[in-house]
Amino acid sequence: MKQYNSFVFVRFQIIILFASLSLWGCHPQVHITPTEIEVNSPKDKLLAGVSVALKNAETDSSEYIIINMQRPSDDMFRTNKRACIDMILNGLNKGLNDRGARVVQEAPCVVTLTIQEVAKKTVGMGTVKCYSTVNVTVGSRLKKAYQGEGAAADVGKVGAGPTIALNRSLSDVVTHMLTDEEFLSVLKAGK
Repeated sequence: MKQYNSFVFVRFQIIILFASLSLWGCHPQVHITPTEIEVNSPKDKLLAGVSVALKNAETDSSEYIIINMQRPSDDMFRTNKRACIDMILNGLNKGLNDRGARVVQEAPCVVTLTIQEVAKKTVGMGTVKCYSTVNVTVGSRLKKAYQGEGAAADVGKVGAGPTIALNRSLSDVVTHMLTDEEFLSVLKAGK
């Protein structure tokens, strides 16, 4: 009888193992919404007297699959490109104001942004990295892609680490823009 009970227990463990493995492939989709980005821009008033209009050119507000660089078929994490650009524009608005520019609705100098790609990968034990590529156009004078990278611990609530990493990668894009001499000179020329 004791041998029979252990046989049933082993069979039960095997069934649980197979059930777990089959469910492992079935995962919910997690929507990552950028929440807040930090702006580290110089406060040197380099752009004093410059008026700039900022435009979100993302027309699609549907969910976008964040590319998993290790498993391209994984579509678990999604975000909204339009919301990502809105976050970048908020940070850019603050950074441009810190540098002396006025951000207005209508200006001769219009900065237009779209998302080219958002990707993520897990590195090490429980760290997620997020990479964002943003296309920036300033009138007909500049077309350039800026890349940002952010990392965060992927522990706790599902999606918390990727959300923080996404915020940091968007912040990094803004930092690159606000310190890029070419971008700044085009803004100054477009007063």
